[in-house]
Amino acid sequence: MAQLHGGFTECVATSTAYYGRLTLSWDGGGSAATRLKDWLDPLGLSPTVLDGINQPIGETGTVSGEIRTDNNLPVGGVLVRLVRPSDTLAVTTTINGQFNFTGIELGQDYSLLVSKNVNAKNGVSTQDIILIRKHILNVDALDTPYSMLAADVNNSGTITTTDLIQIQKVILSVVNSFDNVPSWRFLPASFAFPNPTNPFPDTPPYGRFDFTLDSDTVIDFKAMKSGDVNNSADPGM
Repeated sequence: MAQLHGGFTECVATSTAYYGRLTLSWDGGGSAATRLKDWLDPLGLSPTVLDGINQPIGETGTVSGEIRTDNNLPVGGVLVRLVRPSDTLAVTTTINGQFNFTGIELGQDYSLLVSKNVNAKNGVSTQDIILIRKHILNVDALDTPYSMLAADVNNSGTITTTDLIQIQKVILSVVNSFDNVPSWRFLPASFAFPNPTNPFPDTPPYGRFDFTLDSDTVIDFKAMKSGDVNNSADPGM
């Protein structure tokens, strides 16, 4: 028997989920805060079956959050969709990067989908090309996983001269959008990169967060402007 204890479980090739042996977690860590038996069997009765807990019918909660860049600027005008079992609700973030859904039924599974695909040229300049070229040549590496992901505009999972060519085309207005990525991409703010110096292998699906609503829930996202590795984009555009 095993339990899911972390990661993302979407049915796509890039998702990663982490499972552990329940027998190890039962006594794991040697303290009440780290092992399951203190929570699932506090009286030491060794039960073989535990009853589940159903959410009371009709109770509702809120789903809210903020979307900000890596340098903590709020991103307005982001389309946020809450996918429910029966339909989809949609709002756009305020100038403060905030969104809010109210009256959402508890005990159900939901998905949050966030997107913004306007003004690809916003924040993209020759300075970004210089910084990305230095990274490729191992002269001066990009210093955050978010800037590395922003540099990968052809969505290849690497940073190469092909990315530089696409960025230059946008700067020169040869094209008005990137071929393989939207203008903005988003990751759950709670996501921790296993290896921040190489974020590509473990990056979860962009712009998506799946969850079960048990109570009022706050879900924040980090935003990356494609091609903008020095955070010069205007997040309100």
